[in-house]
Amino acid sequence: MSQAKNNITRQKTYLQRTRLKGFRTIQDIEIDFDDGLNVIIGKNGTGKSNFLKFLYAAMSLSLEALPQTRAFLVYFRKGLEALSIEIEKNLEAIIKNGTANGKSSPISYKIFKDETLQHQAIHAEDVYAFMDSHRLSFSPVFISHGIPADYYLADKSFSFNIDRAGFIDKYPGLISDPVHSYFLKGMIHFIFLESLTLFEKTKSPTRNQIEAVLSRAFQLLEPTGRILEIFDIKGLRINKNYNVVFDRKRKEFSVSNLFLEFKVDRQWLPFSHLSDGTRRLFYIVSEIFFPGVFKYRKNRFELESQETNKIILIEEPELGLHPAQLDSLLDVLKQASAEHQIIITTHAPQLLDILGKEDLNKIIIARLSKDGTLLRHLTQKERTKAGLYMEEEAFLSDYWRFSDLEG
Repeated sequence: MSQAKNNITRQKTYLQRTRLKGFRTIQDIEIDFDDGLNVIIGKNGTGKSNFLKFLYAAMSLSLEALPQTRAFLVYFRKGLEALSIEIEKNLEAIIKNGTANGKSSPISYKIFKDETLQHQAIHAEDVYAFMDSHRLSFSPVFISHGIPADYYLADKSFSFNIDRAGFIDKYPGLISDPVHSYFLKGMIHFIFLESLTLFEKTKSPTRNQIEAVLSRAFQLLEPTGRILEIFDIKGLRINKNYNVVFDRKRKEFSVSNLFLEFKVDRQWLPFSHLSDGTRRLFYIVSEIFFPGVFKYRKNRFELESQETNKIILIEEPELGLHPAQLDSLLDVLKQASAEHQIIITTHAPQLLDILGKEDLNKIIIARLSKDGTLLRHLTQKERTKAGLYMEEEAFLSDYWRFSDLEG
């Protein structure tokens, strides 16, 4: 590992602890996390998916779609003091006599340091700016089941217009919609910012200059491409038949039919021709390894020269994968957890085999009680028992299969 990567590893921002209230089975839950890999196991219906969805919404400061909820998040970075963010969505506070008060925000943010209030806000942008000023920036990423429904640039071709100021017409909707992938948003961020810069420097850019912007954007997938070689995908490229057309009357560029192609067995294939497992692998790997090079500053996203780390939530990475693919993916996840915090839910005992005896504190048990979903770490007695089993039988996956580990 290079010195640059070592610096990122030592300084990564991670979620140290959270408390969440008020979403489906998540009535009142509190849990702390390791700064690397965390594995949540539990029977079906215990609320693991509810927890990840709520946690992602809280980390993204996007509780608008959730009912009356409350979240408390503690972020930490080595060498810095921890910051705590309290987020509350309280509809009762803005509704009087059944009428919404348009002057009030249903969501409030409070930031604490050592239990002392440091900052209050009603806009997420103010929280981003405060976190950035305290060097606690990170990118939240949620990798759900399957692949995204509108998976532009991969499963669906993407088209957009760039107006005379360099503005991309679909930019606001894509960036604000939580269903879109981090990879897609990152690509659109880059193209948008590069096109703005290009139009500021050159009032009438050429088709070749627009194509150069697209080429630089797809170079951001190079880290993803290197990892995909492990899974026999030997190349990524933009399809050769995309179009860039200049409308002289409207003085804007139209970019259409933009999508990726994948080199498998010496053939370049569209995403739709890949196996279900390979498509799932691309989704997971691209979300993890697409560079985190954007920060929110002064009401816009800007490119950064140094990557920010991610806090990555993954729902059941084993789904749809061949056992050999899963083995390789688990090695990739363990490697990635040195630079990014990763929180996984799983039903696959095989996944626990990437953990050693010293990692048993990374296991979190989910169960459903009359008070909703509960999460807990293994007790000292349970860690000792599991450690002894690993010494005698080697595989933690077998211990999960044949013991009462899930409670």
